Amino acid sequence: MTEHVEPTERLQESNPGRFRRIPLVVLAGVVVFAIVIGAIFLVHAKTSTVSVPNVAGMTEAAAQQVVSKSGLASVVVSLGRGTAHPPPPGTVVAEIPRAGAVVSDGSRVQLNVYLVTTGTVVGTFKLIGGPAPGESIPARGTVIFTPPKKDRGISVRVTVSATGRFVAHIPAGTWKVTANSPQVNSNQRGGCAAVHLITVKVGKSTHVAVRCDVP
Repeated sequence: MTEHVEPTERLQESNPGRFRRIPLVVLAGVVVFAIVIGAIFLVHAKTSTVSVPNVAGMTEAAAQQVVSKSGLASVVVSLGRGTAHPPPPGTVVAEIPRAGAVVSDGSRVQLNVYLVTTGTVVGTFKLIGGPAPGESIPARGTVIFTPPKKDRGISVRVTVSATGRFVAHIPAGTWKVTANSPQVNSNQRGGCAAVHLITVKVGKSTHVAVRCDVP
């Protein structure tokens, strides 16, 4: 008696685990492909660099735009300067890292932007009384700006020439103004001071008259 076996039965009998191995092979291939692509991406990310653009002297908005176009991020730090010739407010005065430095794509660049935090005090220092009562005489010496007692801060000292005139750039706020002069006995009773406290405003000029009442 001859037994007849269907073709599908012959295939399953000759290699019963073949069909079960195919999904595993496909899955393994996908995993290997993903690993290779990930490795290529990481290598590319590590080797992708860019030079920091030079944005010093630009406005804050213009500098941020240039930095962004270069593939970098920016963070702004506001700085105040008491220089005689400060740049216009909102100007980038420095950047970290420095211009031309090679950094990774997407790195941060710190933009130091000038922000006006000072005001100008224009004043006179004069002696009143002494040998010529009623007359005011320009005096040389030192004018001293100190915060009121309720505030804490560092005093600012300005040298006054023989013309008795002075200009000071000091932080905004309320200040007590006093002075001393080699032309006056330090033990004299009247004292050298402004008539009242002064308030300095950002970017503005304040005028003050400091007098020394000479007995």
